[in-house]
Amino acid sequence: RAMLVPVMARVGFTAVEGESPLVTNLRETLITSLGASGDADVLARARDYFGKLQRDPNAIPPAIRGPILGTYARNATAAEWDALLAVTRAEKNPVAKNTYVRLLGAARDDAIAARALELLKGSDLTTPQKASLLASIAGRHPDMAFDFAVANLDLVNGLLETSTRAGFVVGLAAGSNDPAMPAKITAFA
Repeated sequence: RAMLVPVMARVGFTAVEGESPLVTNLRETLITSLGASGDADVLARARDYFGKLQRDPNAIPPAIRGPILGTYARNATAAEWDALLAVTRAEKNPVAKNTYVRLLGAARDDAIAARALELLKGSDLTTPQKASLLASIAGRHPDMAFDFAVANLDLVNGLLETSTRAGFVVGLAAGSNDPAMPAKITAFA
């Protein structure tokens, strides 16, 4: 962070007319990296942008939309996750809605991830969205996602095409660092 914060200060959050595409790419990378590390300034900006997004769907510049939303979702508090869920439910554009659904599974907080898993049991999301959400949760909480899938195998299998069932649940555990996970996978198999 000590190296990246001064570069972010120089590049800024807003594109300048005529700037190099390399600077645009650098801005996106900096926001992503600093947001992932929990940088307070980037997180504050992400929260500010999300607040504006709730009133104006074009509030976040397209070039930084992904990194800003990713930072917001990754660091969301319970109330912020609720706001993201409300935006997700209200979204009419299917492509944007799918993006929001994946973001619902990106939170670092275990309790929020558990709340996201509960969405799989409801009727708010389509079947493909539920599978996408579960995969998103597994990205940050592989053990939780795997355990949920094993405990709710009929539900999870109902989200999947027959041809993908064999590898999906095991794939959820791919990011696990738990030394017990290989035995859990073997027991599941």
